[in-house]
Amino acid sequence: MNRIFHPLACLIVILSIHSIYARDSVSTIKADSFSEWMPKEENKLVIYTSHVVEVYRPIIREFEEQSGIWVEVLPGGTAELLKKIQSKKDSPGADLIFGGGVETLEAYKQYFLPYKSPHAANIQQTLLDKENCWTPFSRLPIVLVYNTKLLSPTELTGWSSLTNKKFAGKIALANPAVSGSSYTALLTWLSTLGTVTAESLKTVSDCIGGGELASSKEILPAVEQGDYLVGIILEESSVHDIGKGANLAIVYPQDGTSCVSDGAAIIKNARHIDNARKFIDFIASRELQQFLSDKMFRRSVRVDIKENSALPNLSTLNIIQYDSDFAVKNRDKILSEWSFLKKEDD
Repeated sequence: MNRIFHPLACLIVILSIHSIYARDSVSTIKADSFSEWMPKEENKLVIYTSHVVEVYRPIIREFEEQSGIWVEVLPGGTAELLKKIQSKKDSPGADLIFGGGVETLEAYKQYFLPYKSPHAANIQQTLLDKENCWTPFSRLPIVLVYNTKLLSPTELTGWSSLTNKKFAGKIALANPAVSGSSYTALLTWLSTLGTVTAESLKTVSDCIGGGELASSKEILPAVEQGDYLVGIILEESSVHDIGKGANLAIVYPQDGTSCVSDGAAIIKNARHIDNARKFIDFIASRELQQFLSDKMFRRSVRVDIKENSALPNLSTLNIIQYDSDFAVKNRDKILSEWSFLKKEDD
């Protein structure tokens, strides 16, 4: 296609370029001119998050829109971010951590500033921290996801199916020392085997074999591509991919699964504590929790939110009691033993 340049358009461009270069270089760009575009300190908030961008971006954008607060996001794995909070406890690099299972947050609660949101009255009381060091955000069942091109529905019914030799080394699980959700998944599987012992931990490790992944983000792509037959992951992550047409299907284990909350917590000695409190109030609000249910396929922690009809009602699932106290108190011991077993697999 021939391009036609209008004489008037050319003149405008020429005049524009001339006006730029005709300005006095000293008077045009001042050292402090950019400060006008930067938010004031009282309007800032820095957030650590282990959520994927598809989760945190729309939430943070809406928060900025409603509050006028400018948010800086620093993403990473749950364990990685909590270690940063621990190492920088006197001068933290963020104001708040958003994401991570509450039992993982519980293990680091000494670094969090207690805060009880006005919305706590509408949150299921059994989900709340008695000391208000963290606030639950959503409830997340652990599910099994399989490749529909490689497995039939009858081949995978629950955790007990995974001991079949067919699945040996073909089960995708992220490193539980890095991924908070995978630590929850590991404890969930172990709990279905009875008491958590060195023997039961080895049983699970043998099933996984060399299938441990560096991040939970890698699980679904690996299963869809056929590198693994089954993945162990959070419900909402798998629902999203299946909705996009992925050749994946979900199994809610017949022998039981957990439904642990993730959460958010304000970091002690943070610079923008008031803004962090506002963010906690925002994510616990009825409007945001309804958005989670309707658009993100996450289960609300509030008692006044109707569940998404696309998800099975929790009352129809075999939800087992997850011992958060045990998970917290024995975290280091379990992860140390798991690391030893994985080294043997290498």
